[in-house]
Amino acid sequence: MTRTEFERLATLARLRHTPSKEAARMVLTGDMRPGEAAKISGSSPQAVTNALRKIKDAMASAS
Repeated sequence: MTRTEFERLATLARLRHTPSKEAARMVLTGDMRPGEAAKISGSSPQAVTNALRKIKDAMASAS
């Protein structure tokens, strides 16, 4: 996934600019595990999982 695709989906999912959104971006646009991205971004693993779920739901509704 490109950064542009991620931002489009994040907008559809109504994600605000938070550490968990940044962590989800790291997971989906890079090669990083959610727990590692959570540590780097200062977010909780649960918040990252929730953001990833919202992005995946947005992907499903966009197709």
